[in-house]
Amino acid sequence: MFMSGEDYDVLRKYNSIYLEIIMRYKDYIEEEERLNVSDLPRLVTPENATVSALCDSFRSRFSNYSYERDFAKASIAAFRHVESKITNISIPIQFWQSPEETIKREAGDVFDKAVLLCSMFVNLGDSDSKVVVAVSGERQAFFVYAKSDNGIAAFDIKGGAKEYHDARHALSELGFSEANDSEAYEFNNSVYNDLL
Repeated sequence: MFMSGEDYDVLRKYNSIYLEIIMRYKDYIEEEERLNVSDLPRLVTPENATVSALCDSFRSRFSNYSYERDFAKASIAAFRHVESKITNISIPIQFWQSPEETIKREAGDVFDKAVLLCSMFVNLGDSDSKVVVAVSGERQAFFVYAKSDNGIAAFDIKGGAKEYHDARHALSELGFSEANDSEAYEFNNSVYNDLL
């Protein structure tokens, strides 16, 4: 659908007002959105009906889906779906989306996309999949890992997939370590662990 110049101008003004309202109440919103580390596992929702329906669409590509036989291919398909179908957006406040909201809106920030991908991996059968968040100064990395034949396959939301021995090896290769005052943690729907 083509937007006229007038329609575009109205949309621009509408978005400007929304942004002004959001920024006016930024502190309040962020206070209400604040999560403790113990709350992070509740963001991963593999049993959610919307997440399950999406994962069922990946399972249907295989004759009698089996985790042992088909997860590697299904995880790549899930990653490509998140990479291509979920638009990367960033709003100027800290706001948490559920995987269901990310799917429905077809948009989210890097963290939202990682949480969705982890939810999908767990739903597809890899209960050990986890979101990894690493921070060093202003630099951040987000990836989701799943089991692979050689250790783990780390699905970097911005950089693609690569195999590593384990999560610490991935962090080291990405330049995050205790030596450079990095912090890193991992979580899924049942666990939270500090890595660095």
